[in-house]
Amino acid sequence: MEEHPEHELPSLKSIKKTVEELTGIKPIVTDMCKNSCLAYTGLHANLEHCPLCNEHAARYEVVKGKMFPRRTFDTYPFRPQVQTLMRDCESAERMHHRRKVVEELRAKLAPTVIGLIH
Repeated sequence: MEEHPEHELPSLKSIKKTVEELTGIKPIVTDMCKNSCLAYTGLHANLEHCPLCNEHAARYEVVKGKMFPRRTFDTYPFRPQVQTLMRDCESAERMHHRRKVVEELRAKLAPTVIGLIH
C-alpha cells in the first residue's frame, strides 16, 4: 500500500466472501481467547472467560446490544477443498501426478529388482 497508495485493497471480509462464492467452501468460524490461549470449542465451548490466562475480559463484547466474539479463527475443512479441486479437470489431473510418477518408476525398476532377486 505504501508503494501504490492509488490502489485500493479489498477488505479481508470481502476477500473471504469472494473465496466462498468462487469455491463454495465455507469456513468453520470458532471463537478463541483474546490472547489466543485456547479455542472455545469442545470442553471449552460454554466458557465465558479463558481459564488459562489472566485476561478477565469476557469472551464476547457487546456492541449496540449485540454480542460479538473478541477473537475468532477460521478453519477451512480439507474435504470440500479437495472436492472443489476435483471439479476442475486440470487440477484433478495435477492431483494424480504423484501416482503416475510412482507407477512409471516402478515400471522402470521392476526388471532391475527382479534381476537382483534371482
